[in-house]
Amino acid sequence: MGYSSRAAASCQIATEPLVTAVIPTRNRPDLVTRAVRSALEQTYQQMEVVVVVDGPDAATNAALASIQDERLRVICLPEPVGASDARNVGVQAARGEWIGLLDDDDEWMSRKIELQMCLASASKFEFPIISSRIIARTPRVDYVWPRRLPYSAEPVAEYLFCRRGLFQGEGSIISSTIFTKRVLFGMVPFTCGLKKHQDWDWLIRAAKTAGAGFEVYWEPLAVYHTDMARPTVGNSDDWAYSLAWIRDRRQDVTRRAYAAFVLIVVAAQAARASTPKQYMALFSEALNSGSPSLLEIALFVGMRLIPRGTRQRLRAAFGGSQR
Repeated sequence: MGYSSRAAASCQIATEPLVTAVIPTRNRPDLVTRAVRSALEQTYQQMEVVVVVDGPDAATNAALASIQDERLRVICLPEPVGASDARNVGVQAARGEWIGLLDDDDEWMSRKIELQMCLASASKFEFPIISSRIIARTPRVDYVWPRRLPYSAEPVAEYLFCRRGLFQGEGSIISSTIFTKRVLFGMVPFTCGLKKHQDWDWLIRAAKTAGAGFEVYWEPLAVYHTDMARPTVGNSDDWAYSLAWIRDRRQDVTRRAYAAFVLIVVAAQAARASTPKQYMALFSEALNSGSPSLLEIALFVGMRLIPRGTRQRLRAAFGGSQR
C-alpha cells in the first residue's frame, strides 16, 4: 500500500478508455438529476453514466427520463437493496474500464475525470485508487477537505479516523471522489447489506489488495453536500450500528485506528443518543481494544460536554469560508 499526490495539470492520453460513472439513488429526483448532469458535463469525452434506482421510484424515473443523453443508462431495481448492493449492480453493468463513484446528493467538477484519468495513467500502482480534495458544502459554510495528505506508509484506517487536530476533515476520502479500475471493484465488491460506512469499509478492504495504492489530487474535484438537517442513514445517531461495524473490522485496522473510531465517530453519535453509562462504556472499549491518543480522549470528553451547535460554530469559525 502506498500514496502519492499531484496538483492539477493538463495531460494527453494516447487512447481514451471508457469511464463509467456509477450513481445509486432512491427518492431524490432533484438531487440525482444534478449529479447526473455533473457527470455528463465532464471534459473527459469517453463517458457513460449508470444510475441504479434502488426500488420502485416513479418520481426519480420520470426525472431521469427528462435527460436526453444516450450515454445515460438507468437500471430500476424491483425492490430496495441498499446503496452498497446498488453500487455492485452498477459496477456489474458498467462497460467502462474505469469507474468513478458518485453519490446522488453530490456533484463533480467538470474536469474531475480528466484529471483523475491523467493521474491514473501515470500511476506506479497496478490498481490505483484515485481520490481528490472536496468542497464540503453546508448551507452556510464551505470547507476544503482533506486538510492533509496521508503520511508515508500510514495505514488507510489511521488516515481516515485518527485526529491530530480539533476539527473534522483532517483526513478524508469520500465515495464521490473514488476512481479506480472496474476489475478492482470486481475483486473487492461493496459489502452487501451494509447500511453505513460503506466507503470506509471498501477502502479498508481494497487497501489490502496486492498492487493497490492511493493517489490524491490536491485540488477539489467534487462538491460534497453535507446538510446535517437533511436526514440520511449516514448522519443518523445509530451509534450501536457503527460500533458493531468497527468490531467486525477490528482485525483489519490498527489499535490506534480502532480507538479513534470509537472515541470520535461512534462517540459523536452516542453523545446525542446514549445514556451516560453507555457513553462511558465506549471509553472502556477504546482503552481495552485500542490505543487512543490524548487528543482523541480530550475530544471524546468534549463531545459530551460541549453542545453540538457550539462545536459546529467553532468549526465554521476556524476551518470554513462563508458562502
